[in-house]
Amino acid sequence: MDFLYEKFAMANQLYNFHYHALLQDILNAEEIYNQRTDTKIKALPNRVIGYSIGSTLPLINSRKMFPVTAFAELCWTLSGVRDLEWLQQHTKMWDEFANENNEVEAAYGFRWRHMFGRDQLLTAIEALKKDPSDRQIFISAWDNGKDGLGNRWTSNVPCPTCFSMNIINNRLNLTLFLRSSDTIVGLPYDMLMYSLLTIVVTNELKLKYPELRPGNITAILSHAHIYEAHYDIAQNLIMNAKEMGKNYVVQDLDLNNCPMLWRLQTVSNIIADPNTAMIMFKDCIYSQFDGKQKFPPMYKPEIIK
Repeated sequence: MDFLYEKFAMANQLYNFHYHALLQDILNAEEIYNQRTDTKIKALPNRVIGYSIGSTLPLINSRKMFPVTAFAELCWTLSGVRDLEWLQQHTKMWDEFANENNEVEAAYGFRWRHMFGRDQLLTAIEALKKDPSDRQIFISAWDNGKDGLGNRWTSNVPCPTCFSMNIINNRLNLTLFLRSSDTIVGLPYDMLMYSLLTIVVTNELKLKYPELRPGNITAILSHAHIYEAHYDIAQNLIMNAKEMGKNYVVQDLDLNNCPMLWRLQTVSNIIADPNTAMIMFKDCIYSQFDGKQKFPPMYKPEIIK
């Protein structure tokens, strides 16, 4: 067990190292102009970041993170709706992209559950129950008939366009493809939310395969960028990360904390009763993070559509 703990702890340290190294690499890149947003950016292509979930979820250690926000987004996504009313009880993170009907037109949860001729998510889970060696578990949020290719039909199309899952050596692994990654606003929460997705899908499958555990999450960033308005924030995060050992103690999210409540966080339970799922998740988080921790300074970067 000590070896496994050290292995996952090292992976989590590497995640933070890779994240802040990515920010520095982007800041060192040549500045370019993004026509759609009328904004200067710095960007790099084809970056990869990931970690082994194990018994902990690493949080970016240079800023205060809000796991409850990420879990609320997951619950809303699993519900498969476009309407923001439920999510707005917990976070306003999607309000910038709402239309006049308070809906996100290209909501990826809606696309997972209700578009392209089938419920991709629940079908994927059933497929893995029948055949855990299945290599065709691929879920898309990208509408080939409407999205991209110069068509500006909505204020937001999915940045996390698709993901695949597989089971190898009793570990459920997820690979996420991000066509565009805002590394300041989006990436830390994309990694956290899709890690939570990996956990709740694992919990669902554990009902048939009790030995299954969450495995690796890997994100492929086709276009990793920082907006001009966020250059200073990125530099501050890098400096915070360097100071972590001296001034701050920030824990990772411990899955062994409230183990029974964690096990109840399955896809079917969340879909059936997201409010209870939120209560259980908050109980886990608040019992671990008691408010006594000292966090690095919190920055509120502008959301750029």
